[in-house]
Amino acid sequence: MKNNIRLGLGILTVLATPFAVDAATGSNEAHAAQDTVKSVQVAKTTNKEEVKTTTQKQVESATKTEATKVETTKKENTKVEDTKKEATVNKEETTKKDASSEKQASSVKTVSGKPQAPTPNAAEKKTGWTKAGNTWFYYDAQGNQVKNTWVGSYWIGSDGKMVTNSWVDGGKYYVGSQGWWVKDAKKPADAQKSPEKKTGWSKNGNSWYYYDAQGNQIKNAWVGSYWIGSDGKMVTDRWVDGGKYYVGSQGWWEKDAVKKTGWSQTGNTWFLYDNEGNIVKNRWSGNYWLGSDGKMVTNSWVDGGKYYVGADGKWVSDALKPGETRKGWTKAGSTWYFFNDKGNQVKNAWVGNYWIGSDGKMVTNSWVDGGKYYVGNDGKWVKGAATGNGSGALNNVLSIAQSYLGVEMGSAEHKKIVDAYNSVNPKPVGYTVKYSDDWCDVFVTTVFQQAGLSSLIGRECGVQRHIGIMQQKGIWQGKVLPKAGDVITFDWDGGGFADHIGIVESVKDGVVTTIEGNSSPYTSSGNTKVNRKTYNWNASYIKGYARPNY
Repeated sequence: MKNNIRLGLGILTVLATPFAVDAATGSNEAHAAQDTVKSVQVAKTTNKEEVKTTTQKQVESATKTEATKVETTKKENTKVEDTKKEATVNKEETTKKDASSEKQASSVKTVSGKPQAPTPNAAEKKTGWTKAGNTWFYYDAQGNQVKNTWVGSYWIGSDGKMVTNSWVDGGKYYVGSQGWWVKDAKKPADAQKSPEKKTGWSKNGNSWYYYDAQGNQIKNAWVGSYWIGSDGKMVTDRWVDGGKYYVGSQGWWEKDAVKKTGWSQTGNTWFLYDNEGNIVKNRWSGNYWLGSDGKMVTNSWVDGGKYYVGADGKWVSDALKPGETRKGWTKAGSTWYFFNDKGNQVKNAWVGNYWIGSDGKMVTNSWVDGGKYYVGNDGKWVKGAATGNGSGALNNVLSIAQSYLGVEMGSAEHKKIVDAYNSVNPKPVGYTVKYSDDWCDVFVTTVFQQAGLSSLIGRECGVQRHIGIMQQKGIWQGKVLPKAGDVITFDWDGGGFADHIGIVESVKDGVVTTIEGNSSPYTSSGNTKVNRKTYNWNASYIKGYARPNY
């Protein structure tokens, strides 16, 4: 009889109690048990023996689930753990009731084959979980209705109802449609929150950034002894702040730094410094590769593993990886090479309209193939070019100038112009032009130099001095109607000192069209370029013209 009473009470407990399954454990067995209980409550059956068998299996499943729950359910919140223990104790107390429990067990009725929960006596004290309609309530061991607290993984609201689909306990936790706590739930607002404001130093990858007290990113400014560049990154190994100060590999200012240019050897290691005194990294200089630390690399595959440099640091043009065959055009740094179908490097030969020199490099801006043909800035044969004096030489100058149209200050092509000027020694007035210098006369001088006609106008980087050279050569015309191929000079501020220079491309109806380096666009104050411009031939700001003897 005692065992029958406990069995009947177990059925009641299963039918009336939601399982407090902690979502953190994710117990599929506990979920399955709860779903089965609900299906028993609604299952239609006409066979009492099937009802009994199903109920007994459910009791066994619930008992196993309860035991598993006690062993595995853990909660960080102390209040939740304490409440779960109280719920477990209450359920154990319920199984020990004698006369009252016997009445409840015997009061189970079957209506239309459906198990029904017993109807409690109004005078009886409620404990544990109770369902009214679709709502669950919970009563402690003294029969007091629980409010505003956790029962296992379920939250009881201020009205005593088990809460579903809501943020509870001060909005800290979320309970789902079954009422249990959803561990990893996130509020929609969380995803929309603005990122936390950064202040001070912040590292992203290998770069350091600095943010002021308002979270604004610092650019082009000192932060202590560190310089922040225009991109917001802390600068290393460069002259900064207008080239006045040097910051080393750790970013801090080196007080006694000495500006270097060109190649410099430290111990057994070579470094290259540009015209601004900054160490060159991750790029080619001729046939030599400078690594990420600025050192000239030796005996390694470089530039993404595409090229090999030998013991002296020089590119080994015919080096191949095992099983590899190089064909067609190959670029190393700014230089092009060509390999035939057998993988052999081509030298001293034409490849289409391009001439490959004796060193295997594609030639630019030079007379080639015994001086019979001219190749321009892009290496392509210039069809109308001719040697010697006359219209052929004039057209050659214009063709080279036109090939540079659009070249912008700071670009690789601009640096080629400056490097070409600096490549001839002795340099005018002994000065090495920097990439940041005005370069209008550098452009004009380089064009004539690449046409092989430097002797016609001389070499200079200062316009007023260049006028003096052209006067000495007897080609200065002053302010007269110009012709194509003339050199035009300007005095923009009217102070009597020439400050700009270009090449006359054409003259029509008194309007002069020029090609000029270091020229700003009409509608922009951006970087200067090689531009095509037009003027009235005798405008007040034109200083005068020179006419080379082509």
